[in-house]
Amino acid sequence: MTRAFSVLGAALVSLLVVGLTPSTAPAQEDSDVGCTDGGLAVADEANALALAVECDQPVEIELARGYAERQYAQPDGTVTLESYLRPRWAYDDAGNWVEADPTLVVSADGAVSTAATVVDVAVSAGGSGPLVTATDQSGASISLSWPTALPAPVLDGATATYPGVFAGVDLRVTARTDSFSYALVVHSAQAALNPALAGVEAGIAADGLVVSQAQDGSVVATDASGAVVFSAAGASMWDSSEPLQAESLTADPVPGGDLPGADPGRVEEVGLELAGGTLRVIPDQAMLTDPDTVFPVTIDPTFTASKLAWTVVGNGQYADSTWWDDAAWPRTEGLRIGFQGWTAPGSEGYGRWRSMARFDTAALRGSTVNSASVQLTVFHTGGCDSYPLELWHVGGLTQGAVPTSWNSTSSSWSRMVDA
Repeated sequence: MTRAFSVLGAALVSLLVVGLTPSTAPAQEDSDVGCTDGGLAVADEANALALAVECDQPVEIELARGYAERQYAQPDGTVTLESYLRPRWAYDDAGNWVEADPTLVVSADGAVSTAATVVDVAVSAGGSGPLVTATDQSGASISLSWPTALPAPVLDGATATYPGVFAGVDLRVTARTDSFSYALVVHSAQAALNPALAGVEAGIAADGLVVSQAQDGSVVATDASGAVVFSAAGASMWDSSEPLQAESLTADPVPGGDLPGADPGRVEEVGLELAGGTLRVIPDQAMLTDPDTVFPVTIDPTFTASKLAWTVVGNGQYADSTWWDDAAWPRTEGLRIGFQGWTAPGSEGYGRWRSMARFDTAALRGSTVNSASVQLTVFHTGGCDSYPLELWHVGGLTQGAVPTSWNSTSSSWSRMVDA
C-alpha cells in the first residue's frame, strides 16, 4: 500500500507534506504510552498511528527522525513529514537526538569541538596539529593545518579566533551545523602590506576522501563513488564599509523601512589554488592596498558539506556570481527574495534577488502526497506594503556547483506552483 503524506518545510524554509498513506509493516512492541497534552512519540509508525487515533492528536514516529526532518502520525490515518532546509537536530555524545548546536566546547582532555552537529568540527587548542578537522556521518574527514604553531584560541560561541598569526592579522574558524569556514581578519592597512598575504597557504589532508580542484575553481573532497562530500566554492573577501544609500533613503527612513546593514560596502572574489597537499588562498591585492578600503578586511574561504542545499542569485552586477547558503557572502542569515533598492545602484546588495532550495524528499518514495506547503519566516523587509511571493519548480541544484547564478539558472525556472 502507498502512504499518504503531508509535507511541511521549515527552518530557513520548511516543506510540509501531509497525507502519506501508512505502510503495512506490523507494529513493534512499544512501552505503554498514555495520552498526554502534546509531545507524544513512539518508535514505529504502526504504533504511532494507533496512538494518534486513540489520543486524537499527532504522534511522532521516532524511527523516522533525521537531521532535518520529523514524521508525525495523524488521527486521520495519514502521516505528516516536516522537512527543514537546514539540519535542526544532531546526535550528542551519548547517541541521543538533541537540537543541533555548533558551539565550540572544551572537553576534559583540552580538545575543542562542536557540541552537537551533523558534521563534527574539531579545532586546534593551540600549538601544532590540524587547525580544523571536519568529519561527516560516515567517518570521512577533511583537515586544514596552519604552517606554524598556533596560539590558544579565544572561543566565542561557534567561533575560535587565533590572534596575531601575522602582525595585525587574526585567524578565525567558525563552525556550523554541517560546515565550517576559516577566515583571516586583517585589521589595518599596515597589516595588509605583509607579503604573506600575497598567497596564504594551509596544508590540506583527507581521510577516506580524495581532494581535487574542479575546472570551475572549486575545491572538492569526493568519496569512493565520486560523490562530493565537502566543497569550497565562491570564496570572498570584504571590508568594513557600508554600501552607499539610495538617494531616496538619505533622509530618515519611513517607519518599518529600517536598513538591515548586513551587506559590506565592498566585496571581491578570492582565488583558490590546490597543489598537492597545499591549499593556497589568493586575496585581491588591489583591495588590500586601496586607500579607500575600510579595515578590518575579512578573507573567507568556506567548506560546506550538505545533502540539502539553498542558494541566492542576483541579477545585474551579480548575474554571474555564485553563493551557497550562509557559508559565503552575502551573509543575510537567510534567503533573499525580491528587489533591494535601499542602496544606490551599483552598490553592494543592490538589485533583484531570487532564492532556490533543495529538500531531501527520500521519505516520500512510494507515497501518495495529499497536500504540501512551504513555510518561510520573514526576518526583514525594506517596506511595509504587501508584496506578491511566487513559488516555482526549478531544475536540480548541486551543492557547491559553480556557476549557480542568475544567468546559469534562468532557464531552469520551469513552472510556477499554484497557490
